[in-house]
Amino acid sequence: MYISSQVMAAAGHAESSTLDQEDEEEPPANPETTVGGKPTPPRRLPRKVDRFKDSTLNLGSLSTESWSLPSSENTNSFQELRKENATLKAQLNDLNKARCASEEKCQSLSAEYADVKQKLIETAQFCQNLVTRLEAKESGGRGFCEKGEQNREAARLRQVITQLRGQLEEVTSANKKWQSYNEGRETYIKGLLKTVEQLKQELQKVSLDHVTVGQQQEIDKMLLASKAKITALEEDLEKLEDENRQLRIQTHQNEEVRRQLEERVRHLEAEIAKGGRGRGGYEDEYVQLLQEQVRTVTEDFEAERRDREIAQSKISDLERELQCLRIQMAQNRKGYYDSPFRTYYRPNHTCGAEYRHFGGRTVVDGLGDLEADGDTEEGHDDTDANVTGSDVPNGLFEDGADIHTTELLCPRCLRQYGLNQEAEFQEHIGICCD
Repeated sequence: MYISSQVMAAAGHAESSTLDQEDEEEPPANPETTVGGKPTPPRRLPRKVDRFKDSTLNLGSLSTESWSLPSSENTNSFQELRKENATLKAQLNDLNKARCASEEKCQSLSAEYADVKQKLIETAQFCQNLVTRLEAKESGGRGFCEKGEQNREAARLRQVITQLRGQLEEVTSANKKWQSYNEGRETYIKGLLKTVEQLKQELQKVSLDHVTVGQQQEIDKMLLASKAKITALEEDLEKLEDENRQLRIQTHQNEEVRRQLEERVRHLEAEIAKGGRGRGGYEDEYVQLLQEQVRTVTEDFEAERRDREIAQSKISDLERELQCLRIQMAQNRKGYYDSPFRTYYRPNHTCGAEYRHFGGRTVVDGLGDLEADGDTEEGHDDTDANVTGSDVPNGLFEDGADIHTTELLCPRCLRQYGLNQEAEFQEHIGICCD
């Protein structure tokens, strides 16, 4: 409806301008002409009527075309674009307000920085004058020891002044960096404002012309890009606020250092006024400081010694527990070898598998009729190892014992090994029963 009304108004305006132009171009005729002595009506009236009819027809056709141009989707897209434009304007106003506030903060911080710088310069000059006065007073006839102490004090004051100057240079460098960053941010904001202005112009063009699908996509892309830029600008503002906060903290620290330095200067002036009496108080203060350091070191040493004693106590407890476990293990092993079957065991090694000797054959315990490789032990009489059937437990030497199914068993942890793992079994016995 909006476009149709614009089209109709434009058509009416064009028609009226055409009529006016034709009226101006047509030469004025006499209002009354005579034909045979009688007045006749003017000739241009029928022409105007015909032109009016033609313009009416053209207006009807234009209104019909205007109704066919826009659709409900395009109207909705126009309304959404207007809403987004209004949102962008509001965000732009907020950004301008934040920028103004940031500039005010920057100006206030610059003023504070200038004040702190001036105060530091004055303090440094005052300290320099004080050092000069102290040196002049020392040259008046004091002892060598007192002069050395005053020289050390003056050197310390010079070191403090050097540190303050270094801090001042750091603050100056940070301020310069912040100013360059602020200039870059302002340039970025100007570019963003220019982009928003271009978007406004394109939005106005789109609202007047028929929007195609490709143009709508381009507009959507530009709007999304603008939103992303606004988000990035908000993040930059947050970073800027953090930097401003850090700068205020640094300024406060510098002010605290300046205050301490002024207090120290007043103390030195009081010492100078008192003469030699002030040095005694300074020496007492230095002795108290040394005593405090000695006390701190002593406390740290005592704490470390207590921790070492606790660790040593834990080590002793663990050693006692280990000794008890070894004794218990030895008792268990002794009970195992003192069992009713100990007459059938004969160790070949100090710690390893046990063997039995029957009739010139060496048989591993638990293996039935398995015959060990090699000869019997030297000095062992075959008759001494003869075992009767009544002495052997039932089932100990049953016929048909399968060599491959019989296993070696650890007497302590009851771990089983196959016959082909005799070396591993002996190694395990040496470790487990040690």
